[in-house]
Amino acid sequence: TIKLSGSSFRLKIDTVNKKVISVRSPEMNYSFKYSSNERIVRMNGRSTILKKRTGNYYKFPIDSVFFDRKGRVVKLKKYVQYFEATKNYKKGALLYADIEMIKEFDYFSDGVLSSYRVINYCGRETGESMNKVCHTVTYSLSRQGRKFIVVKKNEPESVYSDGTFIFEFDSNFDMKSMEFTNVTKKLNRNYIVELNEDRNVSRYLYRKDGIINKTILISYDNSPNAKHKVETVVCYFEEDGVSYYQKNTTLGKSRTRNKLTMKWNPWK
Repeated sequence: TIKLSGSSFRLKIDTVNKKVISVRSPEMNYSFKYSSNERIVRMNGRSTILKKRTGNYYKFPIDSVFFDRKGRVVKLKKYVQYFEATKNYKKGALLYADIEMIKEFDYFSDGVLSSYRVINYCGRETGESMNKVCHTVTYSLSRQGRKFIVVKKNEPESVYSDGTFIFEFDSNFDMKSMEFTNVTKKLNRNYIVELNEDRNVSRYLYRKDGIINKTILISYDNSPNAKHKVETVVCYFEEDGVSYYQKNTTLGKSRTRNKLTMKWNPWK
């Protein structure tokens, strides 16, 4: 969260061209430069000094944002320039520029996002060659009614995290469930969301390979003297489908259930 108010926040605007020139706050510090056709914005970050055995260096982060003709973001390029630092910590000559990450965005003909790709580079500090790609992850998006489908693919492949996410929403577009199945079909996890009459979450159900192994119960107290407006209780289930252990994460208490009488013991 970035606070856009208070004495620590400063915004500089070119009132003639109606463009933001710089943003200063404790959370971010950027100046902006625009290309002549306004389809590329360069964001210059705050420089820092790196102290190493070989000497001191200036690290200068830069983000470049690329837009298409319709004003949509199609690429974000993140790289760093390294400069020499003199004995009195002045910025010296440019040593090299190191690309860190590229994010690419594709769209359907109706303007809806169709894919999102993140390309991570190794960087010279890792000992790899310049501009060598270490990892890429691609998210392909589609929609079927109120179901949104995201296919995740890593390069190199990850059989654990590669797979398909399905997000389902109700008629109010409140989330009903999220399901993940990995690429080998050996892992399936499903998260179900239940709402109360006020459309606040009342329960999360976690299902793994078709079996519910945990739920989170959420209760609300809107009375003026309520010590806790929200309380959460985690219920853990065993293979027989019954919960014998609950933990109130708000109060820091827990209780167990007697497997013979099925009665709950007091909270402790």
